[in-house]
Amino acid sequence: FDVSGASSFADLRDGRATLHSPREAIPSLPEQCVSEEDAAKLARGMRVSASVEGARAALVSEAGELLAIAERSAEQWQPRVVLAHA
Repeated sequence: FDVSGASSFADLRDGRATLHSPREAIPSLPEQCVSEEDAAKLARGMRVSASVEGARAALVSEAGELLAIAERSAEQWQPRVVLAHA
């Protein structure tokens, strides 16, 4: 995030603060959309197939919600940070 997009204390106090999605915090990571079945696997810390290039990736739901940050292990993603719940 950039400081220019920060909310002021007054905005926080008055309930007008802008919330950013977790995905916006890691724009440099490639993104892979996963199925509901793979989302359930990620929530349990299980590997899923990799279909994008890179050593790490942001794994997102079909709705664009960040589910996990994963590291490549051969042709699969191993979740390292899981934001989804089972």
